[in-house]
Amino acid sequence: MKYCDYNKMARIGVAPTAVPVRPLPTIVRNGRGGSCSCPSNIISSPRAIRYNHRSVGASSKKLCQCCICGCVHVDFMKRMPGILKLIEAVFGIICQYLLLEFGSSHSSDLGSCYTEFLIGVSYCLITTVLLMTCYLFSKSTYHLLRSSIFETAFNLLACCLYLSSSTYLAYIVNTRLFLKYLIVPFYQVFPALSAAYVLGFVTGVVHGIDGYFAYRYLQIGQ
Repeated sequence: MKYCDYNKMARIGVAPTAVPVRPLPTIVRNGRGGSCSCPSNIISSPRAIRYNHRSVGASSKKLCQCCICGCVHVDFMKRMPGILKLIEAVFGIICQYLLLEFGSSHSSDLGSCYTEFLIGVSYCLITTVLLMTCYLFSKSTYHLLRSSIFETAFNLLACCLYLSSSTYLAYIVNTRLFLKYLIVPFYQVFPALSAAYVLGFVTGVVHGIDGYFAYRYLQIGQ
């Protein structure tokens, strides 16, 4: 309020209102005799700031978990399609290892069944690992491919390849290598290839189950 306004109010007879005035900051002197530049009526900032390392570490862990959960489709491995894909990949790797480790030196005795089984296992294994990797890192890819005809067709083809090549391999192994297994001591080729075609049968059945679930997902998506 201006000075002229105070004079008018005094002439009229109205007492002027008191205007609060902020006190001037006072200088606080230290005990050592020196003066401090900070006023006494102003809140001073703390000298040292301490950080809670535990809370920072916990927040960083939560942030990392959120990033991992956002980038990786973890729920896929907990469901039936993810479990079936994992079984197919593991059994395919074991079949391929047994065939290359114990069957390559006896490929002449096995004939074309060795090549047929190796090609079928390699094709199915590469496609299964590729699909599983894409599903883990892309949720949209899982919904798109799973709801398409590709998953159903691939699993049915893989089932046929595993069952047919395993049947052929089982026939050749039991007719050509069983006598050597009885005669030659510590002959490991026969049990190793027997385990290979047994796992081939199991993997073919797993692919058939996976194809059935993919067909059901296709029907729901349509």
